[in-house]
Amino acid sequence: MLSETNEPTGGERQVVERLEAVTDTALAQLSLDELLHELLVRVQRILAADTAAIFLLDGDVLVERAAAGLEEADTRDIRIPVGAGFVGRVAAEKRPVVIEHVDRAQLAHPVLRESGIRSLLGVPILFEGRGIGVLHVGTLQPRHFRRDDAQLLQVVADRIGLGIEYSRLYEEECRARARSEAEQRRSRFLANVSALLATTLDYEATLRNLARLAVPELGDWCVIDMLGEQGQMRRVAVAHVVPAKEPLAWELERRHAMHPDDAYSPAQVARTGRAELVPEVTEALLAKAARDPDHLDLFRQLGLASHICVPLVARGRTLGTLSVATSGAGRRYTREDLAFTEEVAARAALAVDNVRLYREAQETSRLKDEFLATLSHELRTPLTSVLAWMWMLRRGRLDAPAAERARDTMEKSIRSLLHIIDDLLDVSRAIRGQLRLEVRPIGLVPVIQGAVEAVRPAATARDIRLRTTIDSDAGLVQGDPSRLQQVVWNLLTNAIKFTPAGGRVHVRLERADAAALLTVSDSGPGISPEFLPHAFERFRQADASPTRAQGGLGLGLDIVRHLIELHGGTVKVESPGEMGGATFTVTLPLHEPGRAAAEPAGARAEPARPELAVATSSALDGARVLIVDDEADTREVLSVLLSGAGAEVRTSASAADALVILTRWQPDVLLADIAMPGEDGYALLSKLRALTPRQGGEIPALALTAYAHSQDRERALAAGFHDYVVKPFEPPALVAAIAKLVRTRRPSRRAAPPRSGGIIMLVDDDPGTREYSCAVLKDCGYRVLAAEGGEDALRVWAKHRDEIDLVVTDLMMPQTSGVDVYRTLRQQRSDVPVIVVSGYPLVAEMLGARQEGVVECLEKPVA
Repeated sequence: MLSETNEPTGGERQVVERLEAVTDTALAQLSLDELLHELLVRVQRILAADTAAIFLLDGDVLVERAAAGLEEADTRDIRIPVGAGFVGRVAAEKRPVVIEHVDRAQLAHPVLRESGIRSLLGVPILFEGRGIGVLHVGTLQPRHFRRDDAQLLQVVADRIGLGIEYSRLYEEECRARARSEAEQRRSRFLANVSALLATTLDYEATLRNLARLAVPELGDWCVIDMLGEQGQMRRVAVAHVVPAKEPLAWELERRHAMHPDDAYSPAQVARTGRAELVPEVTEALLAKAARDPDHLDLFRQLGLASHICVPLVARGRTLGTLSVATSGAGRRYTREDLAFTEEVAARAALAVDNVRLYREAQETSRLKDEFLATLSHELRTPLTSVLAWMWMLRRGRLDAPAAERARDTMEKSIRSLLHIIDDLLDVSRAIRGQLRLEVRPIGLVPVIQGAVEAVRPAATARDIRLRTTIDSDAGLVQGDPSRLQQVVWNLLTNAIKFTPAGGRVHVRLERADAAALLTVSDSGPGISPEFLPHAFERFRQADASPTRAQGGLGLGLDIVRHLIELHGGTVKVESPGEMGGATFTVTLPLHEPGRAAAEPAGARAEPARPELAVATSSALDGARVLIVDDEADTREVLSVLLSGAGAEVRTSASAADALVILTRWQPDVLLADIAMPGEDGYALLSKLRALTPRQGGEIPALALTAYAHSQDRERALAAGFHDYVVKPFEPPALVAAIAKLVRTRRPSRRAAPPRSGGIIMLVDDDPGTREYSCAVLKDCGYRVLAAEGGEDALRVWAKHRDEIDLVVTDLMMPQTSGVDVYRTLRQQRSDVPVIVVSGYPLVAEMLGARQEGVVECLEKPVA
């Protein structure tokens, strides 16, 4: 209860005026804490109080902010809800409250009673009618507070309210100014970072400069680590506010290289791609991150207090990490610091990646220039010998042996040019994703043997031992036999090319779980560790200088890699380095079911290649062939070739002229180019097919074109061509293709099948094929005499010559080939029909076209 009094006396009014003057001065010059303390001291003296305290609202509770006459330890932890106790009631009712006898009042806090306070006067601290706290004074003796005491105390409370609001506004202004200055400072820092990152293409030097720039703006420490090609971390930059401390970070990395699974490490951030913020680096955290006491000791020496590590990410790739840290008891990192560090890291990563892209572009340009120079060399070298020999042949300056060498050299050079063109086309198809496969279950043994035999002359010429270790039970794979043979051929030619004379090349085929494993190893100079990761890259060569010892375009291994990947397999290369040789390993998934439908997988001995001695003059045997091509040179060479093979030939330079010829002369086969001016080959064929059969509308047509893509073949066959031959062509292949079409046009000379119970001699050196074929023929009611190879066939023939009704023979067999068998039996019995079965369809077709008595040519595998 407050007692009534008159208006303040003159002396009291002077006291209030002096108090207001003090608070005005304090508001202008003192901090809030200094103001509160000054006011409490003056109020305590003016009101003759023993204690004074200020409580301010913090949410829904009141917390002591300042006190006088009380032990701070007794009151500083007091938190009083609004409405509870004496202080809470003052805040809730927003009016003065008096307690004259504290020891008898329940409202008083126990701390106040224990402090000996007997009477209390409290007033609300208001600002614009809003309660923000409580001011109270107390006496150690009972006292009857008057109304003017409350008014005087309220004046002070109002000044406190004003001071608190001014302080809040001032603090907000200071914070806003600090934020603005920090943003300006960080903007300047980012501008400096951007300028620094744009100064050089040496990204490691740039990152070192960035680390120095980051200290002390981002922290006391700055460390940058980059991610290597094999996933290992490599430290490239360290900076500290005290440069003498920098060796500590290098020593830490040297003695304890980072692992991807380390806790709180740049390696873990690089692996996960997630930034790491550690506001307080504790001893427990260091102990968890350390691997051993030595590691922990080095961590302690760094003196880390707060830590941030962010990934360097550009275009979706993690390139490394940027780490910053503070030391001592100062700054602690916040989410805002993390966001700013991530911004710096993003700019650094983009700059580093731009340098990488620039270097790659420069490297690509260099490789392109090297490739073009190499291509020019590889084209000009064989062309030089062709032109030189041709010049000497024209002038008749060569004797017969020299002329033969000239023709052999020219053929070899031209085939080298064709190989270059084929490789370029394969690479082009691979880049466009248009390299197609004709996949079926096949055994790898004949594929490997065919490639080995193709390169054996080159190996023999250089005295290189070519050894094979073949597991005949390696199983079947799902693959394109011609493309897989290309893979093996590329690996073998590469090995032979780099193996010195007297060296060795070893081919091994084995089964490894559910895969077939093909390895090609050599005793050559090996591959350096620096080039090893680039061995399968397009246009890359370990030595692309003009003085290199080996030629080539650097395409073969890229084609190998692409073809193997299309087959669902993998290829890798290993080499211990200089003079250690190299080992290429191809892994292909096995195809288990349907062994009988595939080429036999069993190993064969070295096959003898058939020599076709029969002249080509009778291969076409008077067949009529109409040649349509706009190139005069092509028409001439085709005319001479086909006439020499026994054909009757007419030529035409255009589709329109060809149609005129067809009105008065009908060929057995139309041989037409595709790309011709005016009307192309497709237009010619469309008009031909529109004719009646009597007019020639059903004449078999063969496309002869330089368009070599698989889709070009598909288009030609879909347009109505019966076959498709790519320029430049192999003359025997073209003759065989035409002969095949002639047989479809003319009555078949195929012999009648043997009588029921007739005897068939089956000749094949592969046990699986013999067993399968015998079973099929016996099921058809025939008796079968099986021969295990050419020599065994001749023995069987000598014993049963007059009984045999039909001969079915393989071509490629050891020692005595199918052609040798054919020659012997035809000399002794010209009436016996022969069926040729071979994995070499071109040879089989040529034999069927040229040899009397060959009634059919079948390509393995035979259903």
